[in-house]
Amino acid sequence: MVLVDTVQEAALAAAEKLGAEIRRHRFMLAEAGFLHVTASIGVATFDGHPDYAYLIDRADKALYRAKQEGRDRSVAA
Repeated sequence: MVLVDTVQEAALAAAEKLGAEIRRHRFMLAEAGFLHVTASIGVATFDGHPDYAYLIDRADKALYRAKQEGRDRSVAA
């Protein structure tokens, strides 16, 4: 998800809201029935670095920190 003109606190709040909606939703699979899904989310905000890949890398590292810290959470870079 890309949020424009959003500070880290607001981006993290949006990630937490998204995670809560994913947890709340029940996914139905024909072959397996209802499935409970959670999400680990990494958040990174633009810090002026000109290479967008740098921003994506920071978000990816935050995602893996979220997984290492117990999954089903949002972590900011």
